Amino acid sequence: YKETSLENWYSVNMVLLDKGRFPKVFGWREACDAYIEHIRQCKRNMIQFDLDKALARENIIEGLLLAIANIDDIVDIILCDRHRIVSLRHPGRRISDPGQKSRCRIQERHEEAQQP
Repeated sequence: YKETSLENWYSVNMVLLDKGRFPKVFGWREACDAYIEHIRQCKRNMIQFDLDKALARENIIEGLLLAIANIDDIVDIILCDRHRIVSLRHPGRRISDPGQKSRCRIQERHEEAQQP
């Protein structure tokens, strides 16, 4: 083996940043352990970022689910507001649907009762 390439030695300067801050000379095992710990920390950060983003969207999703559950009331509110705008712009026009007219009146009374 003395004459083969298996006996050749190569030196490697393994100066790495320990915990991303301080330079340190690492051995092979320490370098592998530091690399594995770095990958674990990166994965933790990625998962935490995704979790924070999902928690921020949770409020929006709850609002959408509530809107879907009460879609009839929301449509009535939108129609009443549209009819109010039309009646303010064109006072001579009337609401053609009598049920819609009564729902608008009920909503107006409810809003007036809530005002201090």
